[in-house]
Amino acid sequence: MLVPPMILVIGVIVIGLFPNIFNQALISHSADAVYGSDVEKHVKYWHGFDSPAFQMSLIVVGLGILLFLTKRNGRVSTEFFQAL
Repeated sequence: MLVPPMILVIGVIVIGLFPNIFNQALISHSADAVYGSDVEKHVKYWHGFDSPAFQMSLIVVGLGILLFLTKRNGRVSTEFFQAL
């Protein structure tokens, strides 16, 4: 019962540790076929604090914390959002 999730977790860890191997083996060939010419992309772990993806992630985490802190009796308090 735990084997299928373990296979997925191991796959995610391996792809996370060696992203460019999978990029060169799988993704770049697909991108070349779609784009029609050679596409050169490098997968990076960190894009910096200025990237929109990082900023959106911070917003989502902040909203999640806010919702968690304002919940009462298993329900999210709507008083805060009505005040906005």
